[in-house]
Amino acid sequence: MTGARYQQLERSLAEQIQAFYAAQLERQPRQVTCRVFANKLVIFLEDGLTYPEQLLLTAGRVELVQQIRAGLSAILQPKLQSLIEQISKVGVAEVLMTTQLETGLVSISAILTQPLEQVEQP
Repeated sequence: MTGARYQQLERSLAEQIQAFYAAQLERQPRQVTCRVFANKLVIFLEDGLTYPEQLLLTAGRVELVQQIRAGLSAILQPKLQSLIEQISKVGVAEVLMTTQLETGLVSISAILTQPLEQVEQP
């Protein structure tokens, strides 16, 4: 896979994941950044918290927000895995999600079943 193809894939993933979050959570992250590293994919979403989560944090309900975020992650992970597989044309072995409540930064790591260099070009 060429550098230009990596950039195209990263751009496509960022756009689709931003749209996915807007559709699923009715909240579009301010910026989505994707980076591909052979058989790994790292995605950062800036301002990834929903308005209700932000409101609860302001009220000091950190534990409740952590529970909500854990539930959301459990629901979103398989859907994100499917979306990543559809766009990258590669299987995903695992998706890991973490959220920094203080900053609203969401990080998603996906472990692919094979390096993207081995994927056939269309």
